[in-house]
Amino acid sequence: MVKITIMSPEEIKALRNEPWREELRKSMSPKDRGAIERVKMPELTPEYRITTFTEEVQQGLTREQAVLEAKRCLDCQALPRLC
Repeated sequence: MVKITIMSPEEIKALRNEPWREELRKSMSPKDRGAIERVKMPELTPEYRITTFTEEVQQGLTREQAVLEAKRCLDCQALPRLC
């Protein structure tokens, strides 16, 4: 069973003011972060998929891709909305 916790506006505000977020804001403007294109998850081709049933279709992100994707979202003003 999954327990869902709803944070109060005060809790969200406190989380938004953590030191690591302040550093992130200093390193890149929201406009620059918003301009980063979403990283596309590499996938096996349909032609290869029909030859194997033991491999995951989505191949995962490289470390560099994951960091780039995280930079887009870590300080998003739309939290806790999912994009």
